[in-house]
Amino acid sequence: MKKIFSLLTMTLCLFLAGCSDNENNSTIPELGIESSEVIFGAGGGEGTITVAVPNIAAKADQDWFTVSVSGNVVKVVASENRDVNGRTGQVILTSGGLKRTVPVTQYGLTIKTSPSEIILAGAGDEQQVEIVCDIPVTVETLDSWISATQTGDTLTVKAGANEAIKTRKGTIKLSVTENVYAVISVSQDPAQPITYNDLLGEWDFNYDNGKTAKVTLTTKVRNESFTVTGLSMKFEMKFYTNGNMEIVKQDVGTSGANTVRLCPWEVSGEGTFTWADGVGLISEISGTRNDLVYTFVDNGVYGEKEMKGFILWMFDSSGTSVGEYKGGTSRYTYISMEKHK
Repeated sequence: MKKIFSLLTMTLCLFLAGCSDNENNSTIPELGIESSEVIFGAGGGEGTITVAVPNIAAKADQDWFTVSVSGNVVKVVASENRDVNGRTGQVILTSGGLKRTVPVTQYGLTIKTSPSEIILAGAGDEQQVEIVCDIPVTVETLDSWISATQTGDTLTVKAGANEAIKTRKGTIKLSVTENVYAVISVSQDPAQPITYNDLLGEWDFNYDNGKTAKVTLTTKVRNESFTVTGLSMKFEMKFYTNGNMEIVKQDVGTSGANTVRLCPWEVSGEGTFTWADGVGLISEISGTRNDLVYTFVDNGVYGEKEMKGFILWMFDSSGTSVGEYKGGTSRYTYISMEKHK
């Protein structure tokens, strides 16, 4: 019985092997490819496929590239791809009973610049930017103080002197289509930045949407801070090299046995005020050099609430809150300062 089973098994294996050979023989043989150079950038171009046999026929399955045959070489010509997405297709090759498909690939279009952000000197300046794109781009300056001239793959960006009192920012847009573009950010500091000495002296201190007081800024720490006098209590105002000033939480004096503290104040909403370190108001500069205007806004340190002024509040020797200062004006909201020459 064992011998009979072995013979049957061998016969069955031979039968299956014979079936497998017949199936392989029915497969269409493929054309041999000697070389294939059909990967294109977005700009398009020409590539070739070299086939191992002559007398071949070629067909493109997409309309963005064409094919032509010379002997055993197929030339593939790809058009420009003006889309951010890449695309693929196939060249279908036949010769007699032989057949082969060869994939054709083209990358999507991108625009890159080096650098993508430039800073121009305040007295007037120019810088060059390298543009990397397979297709010529359109250059558009979105701000009148910037000029941009393209020569080949190089963009020259220029600006005259910045006579304003604050840094100006602008944009250059490079585009091929509405969906394929890049931007270059341009900034330029003032030709004559606001200095510490420019801010010393008398100011109009505007608050509460209509009230004004005269205040004087004197030196506390040169190039770092001022002492501000003229309100209910004197306080410190920080100075930064970009010309900005800042008012933060601080102790400003005493009232009896209590300490009076300047506390940044939300004003509206829940009326939150705080004595957390660093919370306060930072200036936004406008006007001209002869008519400076500083508007004070939340400095972003508190986060949960937007500070719109400050309030003078009292604390006892243990640090416990004991109420609002009563020795003069204690509330200052929606603050701005003006200095006129």
